[in-house]
Amino acid sequence: LEALPEELVRVQPRLVLFHVWALVFTGQLEAVEAQLQEAEKAEERDISGEITAIRATVAYFRRDLPLAIALYGQAFEQAPEENLFLRGAVALSLATAYNLHGDIAGAKWAFAQASAISEANNNIYVAVMALCNLARLHSEQGQLHQAAEQYHRALALAEQQVEQGGTHLPITGRVYVGLGEISYQRNELDAAINYLQEGLKLGQQN
Repeated sequence: LEALPEELVRVQPRLVLFHVWALVFTGQLEAVEAQLQEAEKAEERDISGEITAIRATVAYFRRDLPLAIALYGQAFEQAPEENLFLRGAVALSLATAYNLHGDIAGAKWAFAQASAISEANNNIYVAVMALCNLARLHSEQGQLHQAAEQYHRALALAEQQVEQGGTHLPITGRVYVGLGEISYQRNELDAAINYLQEGLKLGQQN
């Protein structure tokens, strides 16, 4: 990126954002803010949500959860409605931050958003992951009916992908295990064994 002409960087700020994500995920957090400020000079409105999401992720990696939550929420509002990939990813990150911060209601809301948006974008893996996390939160609160409902939604999405010619998602095994745990808590032992065996089988395949 340093070899690119400054004018090109300003005209195509997404080049900067691609580079900045690489900095974030390689732990070079101190270098991020200066690059984001370069991207902001382009005054391209459609990237404001992604810039805020990057700042939120830096806060998350620094375990400043209140700041991360505030910034992810802002990024969710800023992201263009048509950018379903970004909105789904931000919602999932927001849910994770809420959960770690102990805000279960906020986490449930954000996981539900992440699932719905990702399903609309045909990002089935993220949709299923969000539903699994939502089901787990219900289960931990003793809300077994709601938990089972979310696991069954996740399973329907995963199986739909297979029916359309795709392969089993690695996370599908986790769905079956979750259903097995709920069946066990309900004393539905035959169902629990069947679910757990299927989950273990899928886990071994992946």
